[in-house]
Amino acid sequence: MAEIVVSTSDLSCTGAAAPAPCKLIIPPGINSVSELSTATIKDNIPLVNIPSFGMCKMTTNPTVIAATAAAMGTPTPGACNPLFTAPWAPSSVKSTIKGVPVVTKDSKLVCAYLGVVSVTNIPQTKAKTL
Repeated sequence: MAEIVVSTSDLSCTGAAAPAPCKLIIPPGINSVSELSTATIKDNIPLVNIPSFGMCKMTTNPTVIAATAAAMGTPTPGACNPLFTAPWAPSSVKSTIKGVPVVTKDSKLVCAYLGVVSVTNIPQTKAKTL
């Protein structure tokens, strides 16, 4: 059984300039199947569900491009402004909330700037997917 992802789960991004874990945010009472709100594939809204990871090192990020240009070509991190063009994937095949698949610990989000967001830790819950 795969672990389902809930609000306050720890996230990390490969594009973060320094380890900058953050917490998944899902409003209380939304998608509840355990004591914490459960994430669905639609919980991928930047700065609403997924906070900034601080500074970004991805050379495709416009803030990194600008900071690098200002530093005369020296690679320089810029502000992390995550941008997701697709939902979490892969998702649970069998567990859904209101017809929307839930996010599992194996799910990832790919940022438009090519960083990959992963779930690194899930708070203790009693719910598991099938």
